[in-house]
Amino acid sequence: MKCSKGFISKNPPTKSIAMLEQFSVGIHPYIVDIIDVKADSHCGYRVIGALLGMGEESWTIVRMNLHK
Repeated sequence: MKCSKGFISKNPPTKSIAMLEQFSVGIHPYIVDIIDVKADSHCGYRVIGALLGMGEESWTIVRMNLHK
């Protein structure tokens, strides 16, 4: 919430999301966070690690756990 001279805005500042215009307007509210990971053969594991809060460099742990 932003306060300015007694005015309280209930809308938080919006984050600019790269390439958002490529998606239909109807799904814009559902796009919460985009994580841009290193593009290599392990990028799927990197995304899972990043979204779980482990960091994209933990892809080896994610891969090992999924394999088990």
